[in-house]
Amino acid sequence: MRQQLGQALTALGSFDRARENFRESLAIADQIGTAMYIEKALVGMGELLMAEGEFSRAFQISCAICSLPAGDPDAVERAGKSKIALEKKLSAEQLDAIMQETDEHSVESLVREFLRR
Repeated sequence: MRQQLGQALTALGSFDRARENFRESLAIADQIGTAMYIEKALVGMGELLMAEGEFSRAFQISCAICSLPAGDPDAVERAGKSKIALEKKLSAEQLDAIMQETDEHSVESLVREFLRR
């Protein structure tokens, strides 16, 4: 529910409230260990970052979700669409640098990072 509210708030441009809802969604999903909801909340956070112009971070999240061998199909599809859109906004040099950093970022490390903020 929080993840869906975060998506709606992102679409409305209420970025701070969207971020709060994505963090709450991540915290709950992490506590109960539900990978599907963790992935969906991360994709939502990536979409929020993209809307805010944080293209590098959004691309890292999209790459991490797309690389999951058994990721939630909805989350992987949304992340794939974001990744394609972001590839058009970033230069080849930026993409290369991000890809090198992304290798170091797992879904788990992204969750910890967003829950610390």
